[in-house]
Amino acid sequence: MIGATFVSCSQDQTAMLWNGMLKITQSIVFTLHDDDNGSRQSKKARSESGKTRTPIMTLQGHRECVSSVQWMDQTTLLTSSWDHTMKIWDLNLEGVKSEITGNKSFFDASYSKLNGLIITASPDKNLRLYDPRSNQGAIVKNTYLGHSQWVQSVTWAPHDEFMFLSGSYDNQVKLWDHRSPKAPLYDLLGHDDKVLDVDWSNPKFMVSGGSDNTVRIFKSKKAVNKPSDV
Repeated sequence: MIGATFVSCSQDQTAMLWNGMLKITQSIVFTLHDDDNGSRQSKKARSESGKTRTPIMTLQGHRECVSSVQWMDQTTLLTSSWDHTMKIWDLNLEGVKSEITGNKSFFDASYSKLNGLIITASPDKNLRLYDPRSNQGAIVKNTYLGHSQWVQSVTWAPHDEFMFLSGSYDNQVKLWDHRSPKAPLYDLLGHDDKVLDVDWSNPKFMVSGGSDNTVRIFKSKKAVNKPSDV
């Protein structure tokens, strides 16, 4: 979210920008009550009424489900899609600034403001590191193979330019250093079914949610294999 503006993505092949500012429309509600003398008195109260919002902007261009959307800066968005592409959008121009094409669907993508790199999750069990600034050579800088099933979710550490987290249908969460593609640093165990999402918004805690109906919280300093169930 940038200010009151947030973004969403959908299987309808679009990403949308929304204004999340709450607007309170006041209506007067009269309530009757008895005072100490037994006479009827009225009071005024304010009430909020909801409103159906329409998007500020709709970003169209993907040919299949848009699987993730993220702010890169205040005027730039990153989207990933099942159509094997990632798009970088310039919101001032309301169009695509650049496009990255892969050979598999992108289930998730995470951009790090600390290092300028993008890490992606795909159904071929691999994670890939991209440098969107590359003009020469291969845009894929590294490939990380450690999961045994689809990789569903990935996210960078908010405080460390080298660390990222992945979650997979193999029931595992893995902690990686992007400089070491051969193996993860830790396997964070505990889920009994597919891992559907991972998050690392708070530097102290890594969070995962799975098809086993649990949310698990790992302490990131120790990366212990004993999560807390919520």
